[in-house]
Amino acid sequence: MQWARGHALEGDLERDAVAFVYRQSPFPLEPRLVPGPDATPAVGSANPAPIEPGMAEVWIDPQGRLVRLSIVPPEVESGDASAPETDWASLFRSAGLDMSRFSAASPRWSPRGYATARAAWVGPHPEHPGVTMRVEAASYRGRPTEFQWIGPWTSPPRNPGQAPSAGAIVFEGLLLVLLIGGVIVARQNLRAGRGDRRGAMRFAVAVFVVELATWVLGSHYVAAPEEGWLLINGFMKPSSPRGRSGWEMFPEMNSVNVSRRVRP
Repeated sequence: MQWARGHALEGDLERDAVAFVYRQSPFPLEPRLVPGPDATPAVGSANPAPIEPGMAEVWIDPQGRLVRLSIVPPEVESGDASAPETDWASLFRSAGLDMSRFSAASPRWSPRGYATARAAWVGPHPEHPGVTMRVEAASYRGRPTEFQWIGPWTSPPRNPGQAPSAGAIVFEGLLLVLLIGGVIVARQNLRAGRGDRRGAMRFAVAVFVVELATWVLGSHYVAAPEEGWLLINGFMKPSSPRGRSGWEMFPEMNSVNVSRRVRP
């Protein structure tokens, strides 16, 4: 959307701005706990990692047109028969694109998994003819396994050299300063007798309960034996420090209320 605003791109943007994602697997999609501020086990494009044969991910726009396809090929080839030719036109039809308006190009984007054939095309955007788009596709023994609808605004999601944004660094720095400063001020207030320990405990319990509700309602579950251990172990790691932080920060907030009562 930022690229569209910067280039005065108007009109239908559904194909490029909104996508519905679906993942499937022959095995249970068991999400792993990813470190972060909201560490809830939820299924995403990379969680669990798309490495098991048969895993598939499909992106479509609100009109049901194909935007992205990624399928992990089988681990073992079946039979020695020669592979048939790949029907690339079927991918274009699924994406709502006129293949005759695109010209062949050299592939640049590598597929996620192994592929026996790769192809690429460039052509005009169907809704915005002034924008040149790129289609990358791959197949395994005649079966399509990869499709990408790539525009000038598309950046590689798996770029290892990409540095963290300045906003993320500033946010982390401010969070660290506020946390350390809050602990110092809370300790001084407790020593001065201006802290409410009972209120701090109630506040910490409230934070813990909210975190528990967020974890239970925001996680994805599967019928697996290790699911219970994942919930208990994963939840206690991020929620206990937050509850403790709430207990430590409450005396600081309580001292502000005391100062307001003393000096209105």
